[in-house]
Amino acid sequence: MIVEQSKRIIEEVGKAFIGKTDLVEKVLMTIYAGGHVLLEDCPGVGKTTLAMAFSKALGLQNKRIQFTPDTLPSDITGFTMYNRESNRFEYRDGAANCQLLLADEINRTSPKTQSALLEVMEEHTITVDGKTHALPTPFLCIATQNPQLRARFSGKPEFVINFMEFVAQELREYMAKLGIRTVEELVGRSDLLQVRDKLITHRAETLDLSGLLQNPYGDHVPHFDPKAVYDFHLEKTLDVSVLLAKLGKSLKGKRSGKLDLSVSSTDRSFGTLFGSEITRQCGNSLPDDSYVITCHGGGGQSFGAFIPKGLTLELEGDCNDGLGKGLSGGKLVVYPPKNSRFKPGENIIVGNVALYGATSGKAFINGCAGERFCVRNSGACAVVEGVGDHGCEYMTGGRVVILGPTGKNFAAGMTGGIAYVLDEKHDLYMRLNKEQVMTDTLTESHDIAELRALIEEHVAATGSPRGKKILAAFKSYVPCFKKVMPRDYDRMLRSIAQYEEKGMSREQAEIEAFYANTKV
Repeated sequence: MIVEQSKRIIEEVGKAFIGKTDLVEKVLMTIYAGGHVLLEDCPGVGKTTLAMAFSKALGLQNKRIQFTPDTLPSDITGFTMYNRESNRFEYRDGAANCQLLLADEINRTSPKTQSALLEVMEEHTITVDGKTHALPTPFLCIATQNPQLRARFSGKPEFVINFMEFVAQELREYMAKLGIRTVEELVGRSDLLQVRDKLITHRAETLDLSGLLQNPYGDHVPHFDPKAVYDFHLEKTLDVSVLLAKLGKSLKGKRSGKLDLSVSSTDRSFGTLFGSEITRQCGNSLPDDSYVITCHGGGGQSFGAFIPKGLTLELEGDCNDGLGKGLSGGKLVVYPPKNSRFKPGENIIVGNVALYGATSGKAFINGCAGERFCVRNSGACAVVEGVGDHGCEYMTGGRVVILGPTGKNFAAGMTGGIAYVLDEKHDLYMRLNKEQVMTDTLTESHDIAELRALIEEHVAATGSPRGKKILAAFKSYVPCFKKVMPRDYDRMLRSIAQYEEKGMSREQAEIEAFYANTKV
């Protein structure tokens, strides 16, 4: 019976994936054995077609995830989100919640994201925030990858597998000696740690670790308990008591709304819960400025963190650290009180690590930001009138316009994106980390047009006097701007343009350019 069934499956798959019957048979044998499949070949040979054909032939619920460097582990495993109606955090499915998962171009993502598949593939379960969720049965993962990156690994995959198994076995042995059954039981068990009698170096012997190892709870042995959930009193936040209370109902019709309110430094992560509700009900479908919240006072830490497209937070005042952390499509506008007498371009109105890890959206700041501005920004656009040390550190994408001075170590580790810096004193080179970036004057018309458009948006949003001054004599200011750009990023953009000229789509050109610039 199973032979006839197998013939029918092979025949059905063969209607979509023509040829290579031996490959189809091997994949089918893997499915029967309860294993997983890695298809390794060049782009365009039908790896994805084969996987989808098996999904349809076997009647399996399938999901596809296109791996990129920005793919997160939560994209695979899912995540918990606060539900204001039930006043609790609820689990939201990830890509792995299916019967057949197609992991396309798995080699393009980070090892951390790849490792999120380990429990999924081995145990057929997902653990998020201490809770385990069973996957539908049967479960199969079919991954694809380009062999060019694989060629950079001189060993065998079995070597890595063996190493991880040795590590796991050693961990089990240590846990058995301590009388510990699970890794969760180890969390918080500082009583199981002790300082070596003879440390490696003399400097190490001078360290006093008693503050880390002493148990402040007496005889009570602390350990991680997922059931002991801390009550953050979210119902008391402005997001729940004001934003969701007044605007929450309008989200169901994907309408719009405006509010005007006062904030203080104790209002942390303002806008984040409301933004999560927008994402839950509307996804990414809202037009820009659908919901405009005008605030007055001092913004607390993480003001506007993770806010999505459609939500605009306008702040008349100043802001603490973490403005726009993880910005995800929303818009942030910050400017001093209209009756203030100080010059915005010479004063800090936004704290440190603003726009840390932003992925998309825009921010306009009529004043200076603190240190580590736009660190790890991967897609947001921002205009600010000065930044502290380590600006644009580890930035991987997006656009940043700085209408004033920078601190030291600017653009350290920057691998993508572009920064336009007003360098009136021609001394940016003294504060620039030149390891990975290059600087140039603005000569390309598209760069000049992009810079002007961003400054115009900045002026329209904040009324910036400095922005108005630059626009009034824009041609004379253009030579004073420096374009800061990673050398590798510049090479990639040129390669992409060359492949697009050959008739490739943007996505295919990016893939080909990536492999062309990463050859051994």
